[in-house]
Amino acid sequence: MINFKPVIVYTLKPSIRSKIFNYKDFTNNITSFDNLSTYPCSCNGSPFIDNDHGHIVTGDLRIIRNGKLRKLFVKGPKYREPTTINFATATECIEKALSDFITSSSKRFKINKKEFSEWRYKILEKLKEKISTLESNIKVNHTSKKFSDKNVNDCLNDLKEQFVLVPIDKAANNISFICKRFYAQVLLKEMGLLNSPNPTYTIYHRKTIQNIIKVKEKEIKTKFKKSVCNEMKKLPIAYWTPKIHKNPVGARFIIASRECVTKEISKDVASLFKLFILQVQNYHKKSRYFSGIKSFWVIDNNINVMHSLKSLSKKKRAKQVSTFDFSTLYTKIPHKKLLEVLTEIIDFCFKGRTKDPIRVDAYGNAYWCEKRNNKDKHYFKLDVIKAVTFLLDNCFFTVGNKVLKQCIGLPMGGDPAPFWANLFLFHFEYKWINKMKQTNNLLARKFAHTFRYIDDLLAINDGGMFEKHYKEIYPKELELKKENSNITTCSFLDLKIDIHDNTFTTSLYDKRDDYRFKIVRLPYRCSNIPKKMFTSSIVAEILRIARITSTFQAFFTAVHVLVKRMINQGAHMLDIKTSAHRIIKKHWEDFEKYSFTSRVLLSKIFTD
Repeated sequence: MINFKPVIVYTLKPSIRSKIFNYKDFTNNITSFDNLSTYPCSCNGSPFIDNDHGHIVTGDLRIIRNGKLRKLFVKGPKYREPTTINFATATECIEKALSDFITSSSKRFKINKKEFSEWRYKILEKLKEKISTLESNIKVNHTSKKFSDKNVNDCLNDLKEQFVLVPIDKAANNISFICKRFYAQVLLKEMGLLNSPNPTYTIYHRKTIQNIIKVKEKEIKTKFKKSVCNEMKKLPIAYWTPKIHKNPVGARFIIASRECVTKEISKDVASLFKLFILQVQNYHKKSRYFSGIKSFWVIDNNINVMHSLKSLSKKKRAKQVSTFDFSTLYTKIPHKKLLEVLTEIIDFCFKGRTKDPIRVDAYGNAYWCEKRNNKDKHYFKLDVIKAVTFLLDNCFFTVGNKVLKQCIGLPMGGDPAPFWANLFLFHFEYKWINKMKQTNNLLARKFAHTFRYIDDLLAINDGGMFEKHYKEIYPKELELKKENSNITTCSFLDLKIDIHDNTFTTSLYDKRDDYRFKIVRLPYRCSNIPKKMFTSSIVAEILRIARITSTFQAFFTAVHVLVKRMINQGAHMLDIKTSAHRIIKKHWEDFEKYSFTSRVLLSKIFTD
């Protein structure tokens, strides 16, 4: 007898994102590259003007004159407008989900579909009864879409005429309004299409966009035995999002590759390098066990950082912290040097497994296998190198009707880019540490508490050695700058780290707290999402805060702000308390440091 787990099926309706943002349309329709006056600018005399740039660059929603539209924007682009309950549609969705489940289970357990007939009939009978009960007892509240209001639409269209609406960097659930002339100026200048050329990018004159796509499509079929579906027969587009947390406001340039001709290869390569980075990490973890020297600094969350801080604090050995940032990482790495480094890492990972391929399944998971099947994709060593070379040789994208090619650096937005960046920097960190093992073992041990999250680096208790030697470690093309001036305090990822009495204390840090306007962080209860999803987002945030904060006061302050904000976003205190009680019991090891029982802790958290 087969015991099936409960199946929960729902499909979320589209968010308002596609109706709000116009940055892709604007970028696609750029036609003037030498006369910026063709782009509208209504910044003169506006209270929302950015004094550093002389143009409007803001996330302040007071710029929206229509009250209904402003209230919609307040909820963020991920907001889903409520819809009127339709029991007929709900029944159709459940019946389809049931049929899909039977089909997949039939294949998985090799059971004839007919065996499910009686079970399916009983389920549908119960469904019919339940729907009938709901129809009798529920009063249907009819809702109307805000975008069906003419005044709302007119106001939105007016905003899109004047501004580029684009997500805010580090706060993607928030909307920025940028003067179209200024947006075009920044983008074209970065791409070398305005006045002086940029050596990072070259304009590709030889063929039209469609010809390039056809050539790449043919190459993909020949080299990788893959076909490109119609939706993917495109080139990526370039755009930028404002770094409003910077002073002055900066720009993060992105190559949007969600739908493009190289997407399938890009996704596979990302899966492969995710496997490689775990393999490299495990190797160096064992190496550290025997040598006592840390040669792998890469992290993907703050867990190891917290472990080091707690360990050093117990011994009263908190001395100093320093943070650094690679400001030019994605646009300065030479492709030739990157390919050499990645090839060396591929060689290392395939060492001893030259006859085994890596399988990438339908879900994008990559793992070593000994036997091939016809269902999944398989990559041998040469296949991986060929795929990496192909992606580096084909960094094409568009700005308006211009085709450009990135010939230096990593395209931000490409699937494997974070893994490549991590492994590229790791290569030089490891080489230098390995050299120090032989020549200056004491210095190599100074980096036992050094961590790097892509282009952000944290050095703990290193005696200032990283700052002294980083130019010896990394290639000259990369620019690294120190972020904190006081060695007793810094911020790293979502941590605020301070030193008091030779002990590290940690609290929640969020760059977005410094914004000059309110931002959207978590969903609103009135959004068309399941209640459980809404409440779970709140208690997950409470758990995250508990794992970060070392003192109860820091925890209480952060949770108090969170709960107050979520009550304003439609949460009910009783729901939060009930869910918080469950999460505290389930993850008590993260809360016991506050030296309260769970009951006392709950009462203190929710005391006004």
